[in-house]
Amino acid sequence: MRPSTTYGMRICDLGLCWLALERRDRLAWRLTERDRVPVEVLESKRLIRGLSKTLRKGAGVLPGSAVKTAVVRLPRLRGKELRAAALGWVAREEKLPAERLAVTWRVLDDAEAGAETLNVFLAYALRDVVDAA
Repeated sequence: MRPSTTYGMRICDLGLCWLALERRDRLAWRLTERDRVPVEVLESKRLIRGLSKTLRKGAGVLPGSAVKTAVVRLPRLRGKELRAAALGWVAREEKLPAERLAVTWRVLDDAEAGAETLNVFLAYALRDVVDAA
C-alpha cells in the first residue's frame, strides 16, 4: 500500500476550509481540516475568482451546500469506463441528465486480485454551479 493524500478546499460557515483526505490503512481514510480563512476575507468575489484561476485544472471554490458526496461500490473499471460508471450512478441518484452534472472521484482502495468491485469516493455538483465558480 502506498501512502496517499489528496487536498482540496470548500467554503464553510466560518470561512474557507482547506481539507486533506488521507489514507490511513487499506480500507480507512480520514478527512482532516488543515486551515481556515475567515469569512470576512471571502466576501471579496475577486479573491474567490483568483483562487479558482490559480488552482490546478478541475479545482475551484464552491459553496459546501452545492457539492454532494458519496462512497459507492462500482464495478472494477478504469479510465473512461470508470468515468461513465461514476457519472451514470450520480445521474440515476439525482434523476438528472448526465450533461447537467460535474463529477469527480477517487478510488479508495486497491482492488484485490479477483475483486469485482471498487470503493469509490464521489463528489458532484450541478455543472452550471461549477461553471459559474
